[in-house]
Amino acid sequence: MAFFYGIGHALVDYFFDGELPIARFSPELQAAAAARRPVHIGSRSFDELTARLQAAAPDWSSKADGIRTSGGTCANMLKTLAALGAETLFSGSCGCTQDGGERNGSLKRDEEALFFQKSLAQSGVSARLKLRPDRTGRCLAVRDGRISFILAVSPGAAPDIAADQINPETQKRPDWIIAEGMPLAIDSVRAELNAVRRALRIPLAVACGTPAGAVQTAAMLKEAQFESDRAAHVSSANVSSAHAPPLSVPPLHAPPAIVFANDGEARMLERKGIDPARYSADYGTVFVVTHGCGGSSAYAAGSRISVPARTAAECAFTDETGAGDVFAGAFLFKLTEPQPYDSEKAPARRMERCLAFGSEAAARILSVPLCRVTKTLLSGLT
Repeated sequence: MAFFYGIGHALVDYFFDGELPIARFSPELQAAAAARRPVHIGSRSFDELTARLQAAAPDWSSKADGIRTSGGTCANMLKTLAALGAETLFSGSCGCTQDGGERNGSLKRDEEALFFQKSLAQSGVSARLKLRPDRTGRCLAVRDGRISFILAVSPGAAPDIAADQINPETQKRPDWIIAEGMPLAIDSVRAELNAVRRALRIPLAVACGTPAGAVQTAAMLKEAQFESDRAAHVSSANVSSAHAPPLSVPPLHAPPAIVFANDGEARMLERKGIDPARYSADYGTVFVVTHGCGGSSAYAAGSRISVPARTAAECAFTDETGAGDVFAGAFLFKLTEPQPYDSEKAPARRMERCLAFGSEAAARILSVPLCRVTKTLLSGLT
């Protein structure tokens, strides 16, 4: 079973149930409730949303565990992979934790950090959270049985654990790295991704996540394109020299193995100069695109493989419900499974199986009020 190392930025998502008086919410929250769409809460808007919810429903806090879950594209992909049986580790920054460190002075009192810890652990995802260098506080992950939990400590305070209990360095070597586009703009996230890519020459999957994330992803792809072209040019210029080995692309700048996007994010990639079909042919990256109709396509080696929606539920799923993250996680899981003989001989057939598997997994979460991914929910996928 493959081991996936995810690097990203954690959010807390709020899902609204039918018990709350949504008619008193703002138009934004009413639309989210009607569509069962999560509202992504970052560090700057958490207090504001709390006040708005309390004004609409004074007893909302008693239902808090029923209407929120940890989110963020990378975290949701890892939760899907963990539900399917893969080993996972999330490493990154947590928006609510950053804010809590500034607001409370001690991360041990940050209820959002504790909630995020609990939510990921319940999903079977090991986690290592840390703050940006310019923020106060830090978070350490500690092994507790089969999963990790997060211990938050304030700067300068003595940790409640011994150094040998901190386990990120003892994790086994991962098989894949997962990153999301938008956090690539965060210095600490980008620095960790670069360090991991230098040390571990393993495939990288990037999920755009948002149109803004697609902009960051396009910048990464262009940098990889430049380095690949430069290596090819230098190698061809030195072809006559017996003492000049071919110049290889540094692992830091190697093109991602896979890029995930929806229709809007794919259009943004194109506006930024990345044509999925041409790029896949020239640099080997597979582009996987989910469509508004529920179907999906993969651009691999210059060819397009498409799988239409097969059921009404697959036609209904959209990224706004969190289904796009589930699709990407399930696609990766299927891709890393041992493949039937015909898939090895026919790569297009393999892509079709992965696309169909991702669509079925994404459609299933629509039957769950809170869009929570569980092993029971995803059991029986073929």
